[in-house]
Amino acid sequence: MQRITLAAAGLGAVLALTLRGAQAASPSTSSADTNVIQGLLLAYKHAVAARDLGAMERIWAHKPYVVTVAPGGQTVSIGYDAVIKGYRKNFTPYREITPSIPAIQQLQTDGRMAWAVTTGSVHLRRHDGAVFNYKVIESDVFEKEGNRWYLVSRIARAR
Repeated sequence: MQRITLAAAGLGAVLALTLRGAQAASPSTSSADTNVIQGLLLAYKHAVAARDLGAMERIWAHKPYVVTVAPGGQTVSIGYDAVIKGYRKNFTPYREITPSIPAIQQLQTDGRMAWAVTTGSVHLRRHDGAVFNYKVIESDVFEKEGNRWYLVSRIARAR
């Protein structure tokens, strides 16, 4: 567990430094891009609620460098195939997943990359009837390819 926490913290630090450099290069934020990112954040929540892997496939970049850490995750999923496999595994035990609409704490873009920090909650009901509720803080990174934005990194932590 300690190694995973340190690895996630290290990954977050690398992403922060990379993004800080991108922000310095072009600090303006396009309202059109911001609106698209807000829409992607909502689309992600809807895909989770529906446990819709097809929607996840449309949201995530199909790249070997995408990465995710789930709130209760014990591992880091790196690469598109591993990320989708992780969602399949994480969706399986639940008959109901109800995430809240994300409260955006910060959203920034330089036109090529975008990053958002959000807070919210999730309600889970397993197939055996057990219920879990927790609050989360999430950090997402998006990349623009052509005219489309894709999710490339997502780290969520229960709080």
